[in-house]
Amino acid sequence: MPTAWAQSPYALTQTDEENLRAGKAVTHVWRDKSRDDNALDVFGAIDIMASPETIWNIMTDCRRGSEIVKGMRSCKVLDVLDDTSDIRQQVFDMGVFLPNAKTEFRSIYTLNRKIKINRTGGDMKIQDAIWDITPLTDEISRVSYRATIKLKFPVPRRLIKSATRKDTPQIMRNLRRVSEADQKSAL
Repeated sequence: MPTAWAQSPYALTQTDEENLRAGKAVTHVWRDKSRDDNALDVFGAIDIMASPETIWNIMTDCRRGSEIVKGMRSCKVLDVLDDTSDIRQQVFDMGVFLPNAKTEFRSIYTLNRKIKINRTGGDMKIQDAIWDITPLTDEISRVSYRATIKLKFPVPRRLIKSATRKDTPQIMRNLRRVSEADQKSAL
């Protein structure tokens, strides 16, 4: 099964580009029916007025995860494998009717540019993702996210799809808000 970071990147449409230039977050959630894993594919992107370094520092700091992801209860580094990778665990509040979800994954880092994620344990059956930080100008960086996900426990796909469509752009907007605030305070 191809992982999110092994698949070709999502190609932005003209509408996506226009939305990004207008300051909006772009999100797409679908199921690739050519695969038989029933996983969801996710793409998100946003333009941020901050340097890749500023964005990177926020994205790789476990202590700041709850500023970006609503419902994140904890994040901790379980093991540092080498200079470019570690194993992390995150716990999320899934809502009133669902138990907390735990994810464990290996992050592989390309400094200030890319984070590849693949599942090592936890409540995800499939969790492969890639975050890219691309400088567009001296003042603007584009952050994009591509993932393939599937929970281990049964939740109707339409609920996961709906929640992902709602949560992904909010995560992107939160990352922009925090990154731009950090960038301004650094000046």
